[in-house]
Amino acid sequence: MSKKIHFLLFFFLCLASIPLVAQNIEVKGVVTEATTNEPLPGVTVKVKGKDTGTVTNMDGKYTVKANKGDILVFSTIGMKSIEHTISSNAPINVSMEEDNVALEQVVVIGYGTAKKSHLSGAVSSVGAKELNGAVATNAGTALQGKIAGVSVTSTSGDPNEGMTINVRGISSLSSNDPLYVIDGSFGDLSMVDPSDIASIEVLKDAAAAGGVVLVTTKSGRKDMPTKLEVNFFTGFSQTPKKLKVFNGEEYSRFARYYKLSADGYGNEVDAVPFVGEGTDWQEVMLRTAMTYKANANISGGSKTGSYSASASYLNKEGILRNTSHESYNIRLKSDYRSEERFSRN
Repeated sequence: MSKKIHFLLFFFLCLASIPLVAQNIEVKGVVTEATTNEPLPGVTVKVKGKDTGTVTNMDGKYTVKANKGDILVFSTIGMKSIEHTISSNAPINVSMEEDNVALEQVVVIGYGTAKKSHLSGAVSSVGAKELNGAVATNAGTALQGKIAGVSVTSTSGDPNEGMTINVRGISSLSSNDPLYVIDGSFGDLSMVDPSDIASIEVLKDAAAAGGVVLVTTKSGRKDMPTKLEVNFFTGFSQTPKKLKVFNGEEYSRFARYYKLSADGYGNEVDAVPFVGEGTDWQEVMLRTAMTYKANANISGGSKTGSYSASASYLNKEGILRNTSHESYNIRLKSDYRSEERFSRN
């Protein structure tokens, strides 16, 4: 009788240990990028339908405990999610591909990232094609008329003066200038050549009093062959219409008729009126202004990084004589990743 009891106890203990053994399956693997075959750190590895999960380390490696038959979900920003069913404790290596659609749903808002569906403020974006940077002389003029609700005006006719940008209208008596963030750092929009701009995002929410303007410059890509772009542009600007005013003789007669002292003759007895057209000051002061612009950009990349360098020259004459603007711009942008691996003992 005691043998039967012992056998039954042993049988029930074996049945109870089966799910416990199933819970102890340890799955390991490496997550890499499909195009470069490099390890992907920070990828979330989660058991579907459960709270169990982990994150890949700097070498793309992960270790997670799950049941046989469970589904592992691999996900990270900018990559297509992958699901893999666990059939054994054999290593599960995953190669992830880029997801361009997912990237379009993520907006960098200066103080972090958020999905468009979770962003309460209005966001407008302009790409390099719409900006037409090869023709524009500065980033302000490139943005002019491209985004609804964004006013871009010239403060004066001086070519050395910048553009005034109002994102949310005049909301303050002190300053209405937006906050400019260029490649993740605060900067001056006038220092960026429009030919070097890849995209401009304008945030119209209450993140700043005058809004936020995010500028992303062009960059190379990994495993990209060296590419050289050279652009030349020349143009002219002039006053479309001159003001119709009196010439010298017409104004002299007008002043004499109404006895205006400003003429110099109106209050003088037997004064000889001015004869002739005189000086056309609009013709003397205004001119057809020429603009010359050149830009050269070289970009490329390897398995360990990417680079982009550009140089530009701008010579812009003002419509008013003796006014002009000349500037040089040099930009270097690089992103490199060391192949060395560090381990901690």
